[in-house]
Amino acid sequence: MKLAIMQPYFFPYIGYYQLVNSVDEFVFFDDVNFIKKGYIHRNTICSQQAPLNFTLPVENISQHRKINAHCYTQDFKKFKNMVFFSYKKSPYFEKIFPLIENILTTADANVAILNAKSITTVYDYLGIEKRFSFSSSFAIPEEEKGQSRILAICQQRACTAYHNPVGAKALNLYDSTAFAAAGITLKFIQKHHTDNIPILANNFSMIDILMNHSSEEITRHLAAYDLVP
Repeated sequence: MKLAIMQPYFFPYIGYYQLVNSVDEFVFFDDVNFIKKGYIHRNTICSQQAPLNFTLPVENISQHRKINAHCYTQDFKKFKNMVFFSYKKSPYFEKIFPLIENILTTADANVAILNAKSITTVYDYLGIEKRFSFSSSFAIPEEEKGQSRILAICQQRACTAYHNPVGAKALNLYDSTAFAAAGITLKFIQKHHTDNIPILANNFSMIDILMNHSSEEITRHLAAYDLVP
């Protein structure tokens, strides 16, 4: 069983969705501290052929509290207007804008819950079945940190392979020998360019790709990666 674990981001870049696509079960790492300057509640879309940053409003952000201990203010008007005026002429606007609105009207304003929905809804839209869970649902002792916490989740799920973005390999975040000792193969996902999606769009929020490409094109792009040791 192949597993991946990552913090829940709001409509992250397509590489995140490729990571999800590469595994049997994806775990949202919701019980780790919120990173204020990270991408949990912010990203970039394309407006008038130029990058445009957005940030969703979160109540009382603190890097000393877990992601799942934060809630959005639910004042999404500015963000929705930004998306509307940036993509109203896009080919798939009529399908995707209501999808985004539905996510933003989720009754539970918890950051982890709403962000996770921005991932799972895309897979529902594409008609791809995936198994999702939250790290907070596992009984992992608080003192388990970093790699040891990841390994503990992997062992609870009895996985045989763990996938992570290739950037983690460059940063030496994981020790392959520790995973091998636990009977787990460590692989890193490295996305590659496809002709139907511009290189720059790969770094934008998934919103941009959803607005401009068919579900068939996106599904093909989700498989445009290599797994490297």
